[in-house]
Amino acid sequence: MKRLIIRFEQYFESIHLYQLYSGFGLLEENGKIACVYEPTRSYCLNKYGPSFLKIILNDRIKIAYDMDDGDGIISEILDWCDFYFKRSYSQDTHGKISNKIQPLGLYYLVYGPNMSLTKRLSKNYPSIRRNKLTETVKLQALHSRKLSSILSLKGGSSVNWYKKFEGVPKLQKDPKIIFMTQVWKPYPIADRQILEERLDINKMRCECISLLRKEFPGQFYGGIYPDEYALAVHRAFVITDERVFHKKNYLTRMHSSDIGIATMGLFGSNGGKLGEYVAGAKSIVSEKLRYQVPGDFYNGHNYLEFSTPEECVSQVQKLVDDPELRHAMMKHNHEYYLASLRPDMLIWNSLQRALELYK
Repeated sequence: MKRLIIRFEQYFESIHLYQLYSGFGLLEENGKIACVYEPTRSYCLNKYGPSFLKIILNDRIKIAYDMDDGDGIISEILDWCDFYFKRSYSQDTHGKISNKIQPLGLYYLVYGPNMSLTKRLSKNYPSIRRNKLTETVKLQALHSRKLSSILSLKGGSSVNWYKKFEGVPKLQKDPKIIFMTQVWKPYPIADRQILEERLDINKMRCECISLLRKEFPGQFYGGIYPDEYALAVHRAFVITDERVFHKKNYLTRMHSSDIGIATMGLFGSNGGKLGEYVAGAKSIVSEKLRYQVPGDFYNGHNYLEFSTPEECVSQVQKLVDDPELRHAMMKHNHEYYLASLRPDMLIWNSLQRALELYK
């Protein structure tokens, strides 16, 4: 099979892009693609920087990847590209804008082999000189499995390696339930709509934790990360030992659990927890999804949806009481991961979709 040529035109080091770099790296390692990095304008090392990529496939098909939480479209990039793969994709919204816009899939922070950080840094040396040396060193440490392990970096490649998330369906008589999350600070937020959304997210998460603790005292483990704001405002729902939230410890607990709870992310996004649970082959109870993903992924099949904390509890009860439903959901999510979410498949499917539709 002839390798596809991927030429990177514009790219950054936002953590939201690592899932994509992991996919491209795995595909290149397996001989399916060859990646070429060009010097890019506005190269940025900020982990919360721009969350999009621009590539050219086989020197003819222009493809953009937008990993932003919200449903907004970058108009100049839409004009530039032939296809615009959107993480937070809504058929009702984006289908009316342009048929260039396509759903990409679920998101979670993940690293993989051959992610080409050194190539990106070497191609953009003038931009790197303008950044702090410490930022460049820290970025390299995060991408090094050895260094990130030695330094115990919770956001590093050692604990976020793609294989670390993978699980297989397991049926246990006494299913465990997990919901380890955080609350968002409502300041400094000037936009009233964004402020209200953050408060609603916090309220939903805390109320779900409260009811799940009450209804499943021997099976549920969950709570809020103990940052300063959470301790001051939502202390009753906090797990005070922040060590349990280190990714290594969290993944150990996630893999020993059977049912994962997922709530809406910022700007209505499908949160990273949802992707992690799918990769781990868990059964899932999720707040109703606003955005669609490609492939066979829907309510009742891959997850049970809820709109209120009380409904969250009742959906969890269904999975606890019905081992066949729970196990079937685990299998569906394992199959979906292998076909559509594993980083190489997420990227490969988008490339094949572009080749299929390009005329």
